[in-house]
Amino acid sequence: MNMVLSMLGWEPVFFVADEKWFRSILVASEIWKHAGFNTIIYLATIAGINPEMYEAARVDGISRLQAMRYITPPSIAPVIIIMLILSTGSIINDDFEQVFNLLNVKVMDVGDVLSTYTYSEGLVRMNYSYAAAVGLFKNVVALVLVLAANTLARRVNKDSAIF
Repeated sequence: MNMVLSMLGWEPVFFVADEKWFRSILVASEIWKHAGFNTIIYLATIAGINPEMYEAARVDGISRLQAMRYITPPSIAPVIIIMLILSTGSIINDDFEQVFNLLNVKVMDVGDVLSTYTYSEGLVRMNYSYAAAVGLFKNVVALVLVLAANTLARRVNKDSAIF
């Protein structure tokens, strides 16, 4: 990226040590990391839709774009809701290895997350009980989020709720 910036006449930027770019780098790498698995899940779900639904819609005179709008999303709605429930549990859970490997002194103010904070409190400062309490609180909040997403899923579609 810095080679492209240099070719355009701009100054190179050390993205991982710049507070303005650090969060964007983390979010972009997290999206990139999970895009493949989610794509496989959704493509497999779309492939499982009964082709007769599309054929009947074509006979009724809808366009391909209308079929993508009115047939595909309702057909994959249960999988979308299940993926939402599974993703909700990981909203509060950050990727410790990713953040810890990218973290440095220059971006500590914007890059320190609950996992790295728990690590530094528990293993670096040897404040084990406080680190355990922080970890427990994080997991309780994640459980509440999952239960809330499951309740919402049950209200939207009775067949989509996990439990």
